[in-house]
Amino acid sequence: MRRIFVFFALFVLLLAACNLPQPGVNATPEPPRDLMATVVAATFQAMTPQASPVAQTVTPAAPALTEAPAATPTASTVKVSGKVCYHDKNMLALTVYFQSTADDKLWQQSVSRPNETYSIDLPAGKYKVYAWPPDYTVGVLVKDQPTVDVIASQPVTNLDLCDYSKGPFAVPYPPGVSPSSAQGSISGNIIGYSGSGNEITFTVVAFNQGTGYWYYVILLIGQKDFVLSDLPAGRYQVVAYDGTGITGGTQPTVYVVAGQNTTADISSWGAGYPANPVK
Repeated sequence: MRRIFVFFALFVLLLAACNLPQPGVNATPEPPRDLMATVVAATFQAMTPQASPVAQTVTPAAPALTEAPAATPTASTVKVSGKVCYHDKNMLALTVYFQSTADDKLWQQSVSRPNETYSIDLPAGKYKVYAWPPDYTVGVLVKDQPTVDVIASQPVTNLDLCDYSKGPFAVPYPPGVSPSSAQGSISGNIIGYSGSGNEITFTVVAFNQGTGYWYYVILLIGQKDFVLSDLPAGRYQVVAYDGTGITGGTQPTVYVVAGQNTTADISSWGAGYPANPVK
């Protein structure tokens, strides 16, 4: 290290001597100080040991973990099927109910003429099974089987709803349904009357298909809209009489539900209706 310093000192003195002015000769301009500074800096840089560059190792980031989506459970169901029996020729529709004995959850299926079978998919469990028409006047059960066990992977067949022997009070109502003694009504219009004259007065009669009772209203002259109020729940046929022998009626069965109004127009004219009971 000392030798290098001595060498450097001699080099600086020699460089300075070369720049002294010579006698009798115009003095040579002093070399630029910037050049001297550059030489000195270069000399010191050569004398200074350089640090070796440190290699940097880049650690790759761990790949992000993607969580697999949870599997969606699918509830297995069991097919339950059978037939329905209508109470009489005037019963047009039934709703079959399957009510879970565990939590009262309800499954249902509607059946109407001419269909006489049902088929429904149910989760495994134990159910009350029953059926009602829309007016809740007469319920039906599976004979000697008020409940049914639905077991996974075991279809239930021939579960027939045909037992009307227990009466309406032995058949459960669906949750939230509580038919009462409240009465309903039927309203509608007389359409397609084929008679003539403007002085026609219609008598409109509602015949209860289950009890045989009848209820009527006499309209004003020329009036063709009607309302039959205070009707017990049940199945009715409504017939209009014009006083000259022309009669018209609704479809054979009009359901009256307690506390509700049913709309039914009189539009079918001809024979085959009961005689006018209003004298």
